[in-house]
Amino acid sequence: MKRKATASPRWRWKFGGFLLMGTLLTLFMLVHLQTLFGPDASDGANTVPVVTSFEGQQFSLNRTKSKLAFMFLTGHNMALDILWNQFFEEVEEHEYSVYIHARPGYSFSKGNTICRSFINRQLNNSILVEWGEATMIRAERLLLTEALQDPLNQRFFLLSDSCIPLYNFTHIYNYVMSSQKSFVDSFVDKNDDQYNILMEPVISEDKWRKGSQWVALTRKHAEVIAGDSTVFPSFVDHCKKINLSDNWKGDPMNNETIGRHNCIPDEHYIQTLLAVDPIYALRHCLRRTHP
Repeated sequence: MKRKATASPRWRWKFGGFLLMGTLLTLFMLVHLQTLFGPDASDGANTVPVVTSFEGQQFSLNRTKSKLAFMFLTGHNMALDILWNQFFEEVEEHEYSVYIHARPGYSFSKGNTICRSFINRQLNNSILVEWGEATMIRAERLLLTEALQDPLNQRFFLLSDSCIPLYNFTHIYNYVMSSQKSFVDSFVDKNDDQYNILMEPVISEDKWRKGSQWVALTRKHAEVIAGDSTVFPSFVDHCKKINLSDNWKGDPMNNETIGRHNCIPDEHYIQTLLAVDPIYALRHCLRRTHP
């Protein structure tokens, strides 16, 4: 009687190999699915959520990058819009915001500007502004208030219609975002006689500062200026320019200004407010002007 043949050891080895590979593949798929859909999938700080459409396209939901707010003070048109158009063309729209304070009723369109970033960016609540009056700093506060409505705006540039960018957007963005301080031209002018003693006790003379109104602010300082309800009223009441009479050119030496107090609010407001407030700005400015 013959013995029944047994299975070859080689076939046993192959069968065991296939079984092991199948088990590993199953475990890999389970781990992969848990990574995609598990409760801890979004706990990582650098995780960017992605939505996949039925067409297989992917759309990033990460729109939380901090933005720069460019706020312009102008009477009407932007004379240097060709330079700003080139500046903004190199930037993604979600990286910056534009706000323009122009005279009431003036709007920016394709008919009066070539810069697409300026179109329809004027404030709807603008006011008439007179040089040397508190209306100038009131317009600045309107711009800041509007720009602060966007929580992604983290740096705020106050600019005139004659300002131009000296560097590209990336350089400016990295420069200001690397610092936690504002950039404000602020100094004590020993020859300045614009301080009014009637400002005490809200503003003491040792806090009186002077400088350019064109600044770059952190969000914290922007909130301080827009929300100021103490220093601003004092400027409105006690910091006023002298209004010359109609015949002052004919007799400049006898123009009834001797002994009268003369004060230009926009040369002092932001600098003095930040000196009065415990949050101090950095005494350095990014801008340059023609002498």
